[in-house]
Amino acid sequence: MSPGAFSCVFRSTVNTVFKRFGISLLKTLLIYLISLLFVQLPTFGYLIMTLGKDENRSRLQKHTRAKLIDPSDPSAPYRAVEVIDELRNTPDTHIKTLADIPEHCLQRYADKETLGVREILDIQDEKQPNGKIFKKFVMGEYKFTTYREAYNRIEAIGRGLLSIGAEPGDKVLIFAETRSEWLLSAFGAFRHGLTVVTLYATLGEEAIKHGINESEVSIVVTSYELLSKLEQTLEHTEKVRYVIYFPPLGKSETIKLPKDKHNIQFIPLDQLEEEGKNATINENILRKRPNKKDIAVIMYTSGSTGTPKGVLIKHENIIAAMTGQQERTFTMVNPDTDIYIAYLPLAHILELCCEIVVFYMGIKSGYSSPQTLTDQSTAIKQGQKGDLQVLRPHIMCCVPAILDRIHKTVNEKINQSNIFRRQLFQMGYRIKVKRLEEGLDSPCLNKVIFARLNQMVLGGRVKTMMCGGAVLSGETQRFVQAALCVTLFQGYGLTETCAAATIADQFDTSVGRAGYPLVSCEIRLIDWEEGHYHNTDKPNPRGEILIGGKVVADGYYAGASKENANFKEIDGTKYFCTGDIGEIFPDGTLKIIDRKKDLVKLRGGEYVSLTKVEMAVSKFLIVENCCLCASSSAEYTVLLISPNPKQMTIYSEKKFNEKEWQKLIDNEEFNEQILKDVQEACKKGGIEKFETPQRVKIVTEIWTPETGLVTDAFKLKRKAIEQKYHDVIEDLYIDKPKKESSKRIKKSRIAPEQ
Repeated sequence: MSPGAFSCVFRSTVNTVFKRFGISLLKTLLIYLISLLFVQLPTFGYLIMTLGKDENRSRLQKHTRAKLIDPSDPSAPYRAVEVIDELRNTPDTHIKTLADIPEHCLQRYADKETLGVREILDIQDEKQPNGKIFKKFVMGEYKFTTYREAYNRIEAIGRGLLSIGAEPGDKVLIFAETRSEWLLSAFGAFRHGLTVVTLYATLGEEAIKHGINESEVSIVVTSYELLSKLEQTLEHTEKVRYVIYFPPLGKSETIKLPKDKHNIQFIPLDQLEEEGKNATINENILRKRPNKKDIAVIMYTSGSTGTPKGVLIKHENIIAAMTGQQERTFTMVNPDTDIYIAYLPLAHILELCCEIVVFYMGIKSGYSSPQTLTDQSTAIKQGQKGDLQVLRPHIMCCVPAILDRIHKTVNEKINQSNIFRRQLFQMGYRIKVKRLEEGLDSPCLNKVIFARLNQMVLGGRVKTMMCGGAVLSGETQRFVQAALCVTLFQGYGLTETCAAATIADQFDTSVGRAGYPLVSCEIRLIDWEEGHYHNTDKPNPRGEILIGGKVVADGYYAGASKENANFKEIDGTKYFCTGDIGEIFPDGTLKIIDRKKDLVKLRGGEYVSLTKVEMAVSKFLIVENCCLCASSSAEYTVLLISPNPKQMTIYSEKKFNEKEWQKLIDNEEFNEQILKDVQEACKKGGIEKFETPQRVKIVTEIWTPETGLVTDAFKLKRKAIEQKYHDVIEDLYIDKPKKESSKRIKKSRIAPEQ
């Protein structure tokens, strides 16, 4: 070939290649250049210039937090090192019962502001695109009462309850959403030795009826909004004589009371208070105060494993729990300036204990609800601000499901931003995580990149967050700490232990762990032979967790008392057998690694951890909630997914050119693609092949507490899901997955056999 011909061919080839690949090559080079200039070099430079440890902080980060009280006995209790000789069970020597707290607060903080409520100016009906009518609130600002005003209301409510015939030792049921009146009513009851019975406001009719009838209450305290829900239940109760109701949320709302039923009197709370102020009450009854051994609360669980169980909680149990929680999680709080936002159900032990601690410490509380918490919440009218943006709190409690949603939402927005913003965020995030692991703060990065996220999501001032109720993934935990600039206190506890067991301290930079024992309790690990967990395991001891100390409840009430075998006395200390499997690290911190009730044995003999698989699958963006189904008569697992509608729409439009994803749920190709992506999420999450779902089904229902399929803390109600989707689960086992053999399963299970 002549040189001229070769040159011509070469130019033609170059032109063709450039036309086909030139733009993409230039784009790739530009991305790498941006990455080099704005990510790699700054990361290296920033780390080199700023790495330098605070020796004291480094020591606190690595110190031993808890240890065995008898190092020679692996089954001995673990305690925090500062209480190795004796547990601490009261925050102050004169605080013996919950009745002592209001008077203590009056003496210390009389004219200081305490409980805040946001004014609702108007409630409007708004029709949604799907035809549903939503109540939308036009809201004002927060208004706070002082401790003196709160104390006077507590006194009036307490006297009012006595004036309608309540006596020390009687039971009063509180069935209401989280409001300031809930806490005031509870303190009014505690003051005169009345036992408060709690029920979640989202429970179904049968569960409500069960709680009212089993507890045999004659007085029910509720909200005006729940009267219609309570009306049907009252027809099936015999003992209820009085229903005290909080005022309606809307100022202009016309009050419509249920028809008279069985001589039940309906009394507004403000009327009860007025009657209490003016009532003549026997002095002996009026002056009587509860004993620390008296039952303060009968707390009905959320019913995640079946019928709600009543847990008998003594005054000394809650006092011990709040002592440990105050010492560990409120170390960064300034009581004079900081504000707590109260929105989780007060019928949940975590929220109840937190609000009592906050009230006791003189910290302001602003009340909210899931329906008004953020700008996007269902009851917030367009153009209005959510409670987080108006109150701008410093402290809040969260459950893992809420934090997972925040994590997904923020990641989605970041991925939709331009390449420069994405690279800038990723650069800052990597640096911040590295510095967090070294125990270092990053004030410059916080100001430039992350403060805006805290402002956008949490109002801009949240610095401390307590998280409990379920296991939080390490990825979400690190994201909250780094991207939202929040010190996250991850904890572990149960209703039966007053939400107290372990909580991380502010210097703990590990992820996936639940802290170490509070100063008011101790934990033991006992062998579980069937699961091959032993307290002599190496490198770290493992076993079933037993929680002991004054935080442990008295037992179960009435019908659930048959399960009191879970409460045991060892060497003079009361323990609760949790059924959770833990691992204790050399520094004394605890990690929850399994749960007896979440382990299902497949036909092949392998154990599947339901929660572990569900946590891995939940990283898949379309998943709002999911439930893994397994059975001892099946060779593989199957999965139900309740999707995030917005993400599902994006997914189906992108991959199948269909905006209405509901039309695709029976499409074979669609389900195969979903299954492929689910299995990829499992692979990334380190899930074993035998645990990975082989069939998957998208359901159209969104699982909320109102549906009865999840609790208020968004834990799965596995039995309720099994009943609702029994036929769907069975159908998933009919057609065998590829390269698998299966027979029709007679009865599939999504919870282990009891």
